[in-house]
Amino acid sequence: MFEATKIVAASALAAVAMSAGAQADTRPYISLGGNVIFEDSDRESDTGFGGKIAFGKRLNTYLGYELQGFYNDFDGGSSGLADWEDYGVGADVNLFLSQSPTWAPYLLLGAGVMRSEATANNAFAPLQRLDQRRAFGNVGAGLKYFPMTANVGWTADYRFRYFDTNVAGIEEIGDHIVSLGLLFPLGSKVAAAPAPAATVVDSDGDGVPDDRDLCPGTPEGVAVDARGCPRDSDGDGVPDYLDKCPNTATGVTVNKDGCPVDAAGPNRTFENVNFAFDRSELNAYAREILDNASQVINELSGQYGGLKVQIDGHTDSVGSPGYNVALSERRANAVKQYLIRKGVDAKRIETQGFGLTKPIATNETEAGRALNRRAEVRTKAQ
Repeated sequence: MFEATKIVAASALAAVAMSAGAQADTRPYISLGGNVIFEDSDRESDTGFGGKIAFGKRLNTYLGYELQGFYNDFDGGSSGLADWEDYGVGADVNLFLSQSPTWAPYLLLGAGVMRSEATANNAFAPLQRLDQRRAFGNVGAGLKYFPMTANVGWTADYRFRYFDTNVAGIEEIGDHIVSLGLLFPLGSKVAAAPAPAATVVDSDGDGVPDDRDLCPGTPEGVAVDARGCPRDSDGDGVPDYLDKCPNTATGVTVNKDGCPVDAAGPNRTFENVNFAFDRSELNAYAREILDNASQVINELSGQYGGLKVQIDGHTDSVGSPGYNVALSERRANAVKQYLIRKGVDAKRIETQGFGLTKPIATNETEAGRALNRRAEVRTKAQ
C-alpha cells in the first residue's frame, strides 16, 4: 500500500508547474478551509470530512511556512466498522516554485501532533476503542492565489499524512487529504521599488554623456560641440585649443598648429584620429579629419610624384603587448582603407602598428588612455 502511496505523492509533486512573474507577495495570511480525507483502509470507515484554520507567511522567493489546526471526522456508517475523530496541530515548510505576485504553486513538507479517537460500531470490529495522541508527518503540493486588489484569495493542496497507531492489526495509517479554502492576506501590499534612475556618465567632464561623445578623453576645460569634439571655429582641421593661428581663411592649408604652411612643402602632419577602447572603427569626427586630410594628400600627390603617406597605429596600455600590436595595425589599416576610398593611391600608403610602445599621454587616467588610442597620419616626399 505504501509503495503505491509514494507513487501517487510523487506524481502530485511533479504535476505542479513552475511559472515566472514579478515580485512575490510576502504578506502573512490566515486561511479557512475544508478537507476531504480518502482514508486508509485500516480505519474500516468511510471517507472523512473536516476543516482547518491556518496562519502562514512567505519568507522570500522560495521559502515559506504555515501553522495549522484541523479537525477530521470519519463515519463508519452502515458498511464501516468504526467511527474516527482526528484533531491536532501541525507546521509545514513550503518550497515555492514561482515568483508570481498572484499564483504561487508550492511543495510542502510538514509534521505535527494529533489526538485520534476511534469507536467500534459492532462487537466484531478488530478495534473496539482507541484514544491516543500521536505524531504525524505529511508531504504534498498545493497552489495559493493571492489577490491583486481584493482582500480574499484561495488555497488548495493535496497532502499524504502518515502516522503509526502502534496498535496490533492496524499500526500504520496513511491518508490522502485534499483541501480547499479561502485565504485572507494581512496588511497592504508592499509597493515595488521604483527602477533606479539611469546614471549619466561623462568621463571627460565636457558636458556630453559618454554614450553620445564621439571624442572621449577631451582635456579638461576644452570647449566642445554637441558631439563632444573640440571646437574648430575656422574649420581648418585643428581644434581651437591647439590652434595657434585662429581665424585662418577657408581652404588655406595649415600645419598641426593651425598655421598656414608653405604651399611647396610636402611634409605634413594631420590631426590624430582617435578610437574607442579596443575598437578600430572610425567615428564621425575621425571621418571628418580624414576627409580634410585626403583632400590635402590628393592635392600634394599632383605636385609630388614621390609623395608617401605614413600611417602609424597606437594603443593604450590595457592588454598584452602582442594583442595591442595587432590592434594598432588594424587601426592603421582602417585609416588606410578610408583614405583609399577618398581617392588616395594605395601604393603611396605605408602602415605600421606600434602597439603601446609610443604613448603621447599618461596611461594612468582614462583621458590619457583615450589620447593614446590613435592613428597618426603624415606625408613626406621622396
